[in-house]
Amino acid sequence: SEKVTVKVERSLLHLPAIARAGWWSSPTNLLHFEVGREKSIAAVEWAVSNNSDVFLVAQKEMKVEDPKAADLYTYGVVAEVKQVMRVSDDLVRILVEGKYRARLSEMEDDEFLLATVRPAPVKTAKPEELPEADVLVRNVKKSFDDLLALNPHIGKDVVFAITTSTDAAFLSEYIPANLLFRFEDKQAILDEGTLMGRLHLLIEKMHRERR
Repeated sequence: SEKVTVKVERSLLHLPAIARAGWWSSPTNLLHFEVGREKSIAAVEWAVSNNSDVFLVAQKEMKVEDPKAADLYTYGVVAEVKQVMRVSDDLVRILVEGKYRARLSEMEDDEFLLATVRPAPVKTAKPEELPEADVLVRNVKKSFDDLLALNPHIGKDVVFAITTSTDAAFLSEYIPANLLFRFEDKQAILDEGTLMGRLHLLIEKMHRERR
């Protein structure tokens, strides 16, 4: 039991956190955004100084200016800070690259938000689920074709990436990251921990976008 305890403890990470409202990140994308809160700027500066990743997490309500753990979603993304540019004394623009999905366990509130997180990979389809997964992927691509017919202005690179891929895991990350779903729909997909569940959600969300 002692070995098991050590293994569990080692899977925990303590990372500076950036919380924002109406905002979502994916483990597969590069994201530019501006940071204005003192604690968020402090988190970015600490991460850069200590060569640390950051934990990106969405907050539930736009109006909360000083979010606590209860104000945040459980699942977010561990990301690498690629670039930092000081816009003004109280505004920083950063470029981050998502690395993997993680679950928030605890949040300490001090000079900046310090998150205790655990990597939370999405569960792949079981061998007996593979035939259904193939059907779901075809339905995802059919739903995307139907959506594209109504919105021909989707970028050509996005269209190419989706229409040429048969990788269910890739599609479950790439589509919500690159289509204009509502924030709540994107977060629902991030929260879903199984690949099969994500494929079902993608089809549902794309059907709603067509209405």
